Amino acid sequence: MEFRVNSNTLIPRADSEVLVEAIAEEYPKDAKLRFLDIGTGSACLLLSALSEYPRASGLGIDICSKAIDIARENAKHHSLTNRCDFVKFDLRGIQALTPVGFHEFFPLAPFDVILFNPPYIPQSERCMVDEEVLMHEPHLALFPSSDDVHHDLGLKLYESLQCVALRLLGISHNSKETTTSYKRTLCMEIGSRKQAEAVRALFAHLEPKLQFKKTLFDIENRHRAYLTRQEDLLRQNEAVDKKVTELENRQSQHSATFPTETLSTFFEECEEEDSNQYQSQEETAESSDMSRLSVKDQYKPNLERKVNTKHIDRRSESRSAKVRVKAEQPGSIGNNSDIESTLELASPKGLGFEATVRYQKARLRVLKDDLDATNAQVEELRTTNDTQKSKMEELSNENAVTNKKHQHTLQLLTKQKELTSALEKQQSILEAQLQASKAKIEEMETAQKQSAAQSRSKEVRLNRALEELEKVKSQLQQERQVPSEATVPKSEYDKLIKECRILDKQKV
Repeated sequence: MEFRVNSNTLIPRADSEVLVEAIAEEYPKDAKLRFLDIGTGSACLLLSALSEYPRASGLGIDICSKAIDIARENAKHHSLTNRCDFVKFDLRGIQALTPVGFHEFFPLAPFDVILFNPPYIPQSERCMVDEEVLMHEPHLALFPSSDDVHHDLGLKLYESLQCVALRLLGISHNSKETTTSYKRTLCMEIGSRKQAEAVRALFAHLEPKLQFKKTLFDIENRHRAYLTRQEDLLRQNEAVDKKVTELENRQSQHSATFPTETLSTFFEECEEEDSNQYQSQEETAESSDMSRLSVKDQYKPNLERKVNTKHIDRRSESRSAKVRVKAEQPGSIGNNSDIESTLELASPKGLGFEATVRYQKARLRVLKDDLDATNAQVEELRTTNDTQKSKMEELSNENAVTNKKHQHTLQLLTKQKELTSALEKQQSILEAQLQASKAKIEEMETAQKQSAAQSRSKEVRLNRALEELEKVKSQLQQERQVPSEATVPKSEYDKLIKECRILDKQKV
């Protein structure tokens, strides 16, 4: 498969192929698995796993949004977009998610397989990394952040996963709610033997719910990955509880009515794998018991019956027990015969002492697992309740502050209304004054126009009089210079002189 990469993603390496190969050995090809790829980068691991399992689906998360874009392009290139999705998310934020938020970010949860290829190179080994790698590949995907460089083993992200691994795999909840018949697997890439030991010690407290199955080595025979799986005991406990319920139902039916036909029931318990991981052989025996039960009983009046309890098989024949019980009924009515029936144990009432102890231990273990799951749910609910209480207190404080702000706002609003009414009154007064001023201005403009017209008419008349006066003066000068034959009478001359003086006064 070909994958596109850039400076925001790591270049796929052959060493990482061991993770996908290990998963391929654990599940059948037609398995409908749900993958979670943490630190998906270019999505090479997730897409390779999906190509191996046509019915599988997956989710890839990464802290870098640009790496998410590259992963989506690779999924589109390989036509796998309908079976996978990619989300920008920080692994360290899972622990703080509420159940609702958890299912929003992880709709496929619980996951069957988790692929984990984190930045695991310690800061103290930075100088040992090839210069080409430091130059072209993102340091965020190579080196985990650490405050103590000298004692750093590169476990920062492993510690974050250790806190949420069971939640992602759905093991922290009641085992009866599991929706898949496949065992859950966590496959983690590591960098060295020393780091492998540290990771195993870190995840040790999750046993027996999650156990290390094997260590994977790369082509150079170096420690490369750890494969852990969900303990088969979860499913076996569920099967034991189911069988116990069936046996109790059958016993109650058998005691209520006598059967008229032969019944044969066989119950087999699956032997658990990796029994050496348990702390004692008794616990191994509890999950690996195999018992075959057959019931043959026919009721007839006045019939002599013999009940033969055959051996209870375990791995060792030395623990077999054979009990033969004969019951005789006095009197007989024709066709009296002996009928042997082998009654295998359907409840503790028919078991021997050791088998009864094992049976009760198995039931006790189932109840203990249910109790642990219930306690975990109670703790989770308590945590959620405390969180909700703190949120309610915060909301009540915010509500009180908001109420104070609301009261203050109402007071300001009342004052604002009063100011608005006063301003409206002033505005009406000013509008009336404005109308009066406009009327006065119009009157003044009219008077000004009239006075301007009058002044223009006076100027016109004055100019005409001045023109006539100039004409008269010019005529007088001409007459003085050139005596004319006809002389002007003195009375007319005096009259003209008066008019000239009047005109001069008007001019001034």
